Amino acid sequence: MAYLKPVLQILVVVLTIALTTPVYAAENNALTAPLTSNVQNDVKKIAILRPGDSEFWQHTIALAKKAARDLHVNLRVYPLPSSSEQYLSFAKDAGLWADGVLFHDFFGNGENVLKILEQTNTPAISINSPLTTRNIIPRQKYSNWIGSVLPNDSDAGQLLIQ
Repeated sequence: MAYLKPVLQILVVVLTIALTTPVYAAENNALTAPLTSNVQNDVKKIAILRPGDSEFWQHTIALAKKAARDLHVNLRVYPLPSSSEQYLSFAKDAGLWADGVLFHDFFGNGENVLKILEQTNTPAISINSPLTTRNIIPRQKYSNWIGSVLPNDSDAGQLLIQ
């Protein structure tokens, strides 16, 4: 689990940079506005929609809190959802509150989360689970979906064998 802290710090940094940096658009040689131009102050707000309370998620949340404290980011961790509907309700609230959201494809609701966050123009990164709908690519159908951070199960299995 020692790898989680740097990964989470990188996620928080990437989301913070994406929220504040103009993006170069190669197709028209122009700079576009930061993903969120309505941010009133310098303290960024990041939400995590956690899907479970396993040891992995306990460590992930603990390290995310430390990374947020180190980076002076306001972090909101949503409680364990009791249903898909509650998870989507949390996503809607996160989209209204946060400058960026980290989420999991909880019971196949990843694309629904992206739809909600697209409506609020909130950048998002999916973590630890590929989206059930595999035919979508970050920044295409959902322009605020920055991307995914996924484990490499094949390499992990090879390392266990050695």
